[in-house]
Amino acid sequence: MATNLTSKTKGTPSKPANNSKKPDTIFEPIVTRSKTKQMLPEPVTIIKKPETAFEPIITRSKTKQMLPEPATIINETKQETIEPPTTSKGKKQETIEPPTTSKGKKQETIEPSTTSEIPVTQEFLNSISKEVAKEFINRIYERTSCDFFTNDKHIFPSIDLEELETMGSIRDQNGDYLTKWMRCYGSPDHTDQSLPNHPRAHLRSGCNSHWPESVQDAFNKFAEAKEAKVKEQKDKEPKGKEQKDKGPLETLIYSHHIVLRSKLDKLPLLSRTKAGYQASHLCDTKGCLSESHLIVETFEQNQARKSCQGIFVHIHKYSDGKKEIIQVEPCQHGIGYRSEPDPFKYSCRKMKIMMTDDNKLKYLCG
Repeated sequence: MATNLTSKTKGTPSKPANNSKKPDTIFEPIVTRSKTKQMLPEPVTIIKKPETAFEPIITRSKTKQMLPEPATIINETKQETIEPPTTSKGKKQETIEPPTTSKGKKQETIEPSTTSEIPVTQEFLNSISKEVAKEFINRIYERTSCDFFTNDKHIFPSIDLEELETMGSIRDQNGDYLTKWMRCYGSPDHTDQSLPNHPRAHLRSGCNSHWPESVQDAFNKFAEAKEAKVKEQKDKEPKGKEQKDKGPLETLIYSHHIVLRSKLDKLPLLSRTKAGYQASHLCDTKGCLSESHLIVETFEQNQARKSCQGIFVHIHKYSDGKKEIIQVEPCQHGIGYRSEPDPFKYSCRKMKIMMTDDNKLKYLCG
């Protein structure tokens, strides 16, 4: 009995040893396929059936990833015909937006004073002389009861202006200079800055207005010239088109534009676009008609002044109670602006004040 048991035990392991070699050859390629696909299960019955169907699909996907320009693949031929980004977009950029040429043309048409581009208000102002413009603005001063005022919002921290006016300084910019330098000139309606718009003057042709005679006569002649041009255009148009008469010419002119015309030989085109010039208030105060507070500058320069804190003023209080201005520095917009030797002429009409006494000055100086 013992011999039979040993023979069976010896015989039984020998058969699986021979059978174990066969599954090695069967399952090895199955394991490699499962690694490449990562989605197929391992049973032999599932892999053998799609063996011929899935292998070419796997090879195609590999060729798509590896080959940069497969001429035989349909998808890539579609990409060649559908998106030629350089040619189609390039054509659109050449015809629609040539930024250098189109923007350049806009700047060329904005700066010259051509009658086709300038608004009627600015066209009229350039048609009159500086003397007539001065008569115009002086009448506006009278009719609107203009007076001096100071925008308290532009002095930080707040200070008594009467006390500031009496302060002395070792420099030229003493208290009297600074108070006059800050003063705006305009209608009392704009002192509290509650009105949303700048003041404007109304002009109408063919009527007896309250404006100076020189101004009204100049506007009547300007309206006649404009009407003559309109009639010439009507004669050139077909007779079938009928246009109604617009009546007398009527317009509203910004008062601060009249101030600028009275101090400049000619106004450039003033617009609200980034490419044009603007009428800039150094005091950043609506309704101010002070000649020293109004200049013409670019859009970027005008917008940068809104966030400026103004000049720096250092006031020291001595032990006896006397206050003195010991330091005054212009703002960044006044330093070297237009090669002006006086840096305060084009500085923003705002003040940032620092108050010190003997104890605080010792602390600051260390």
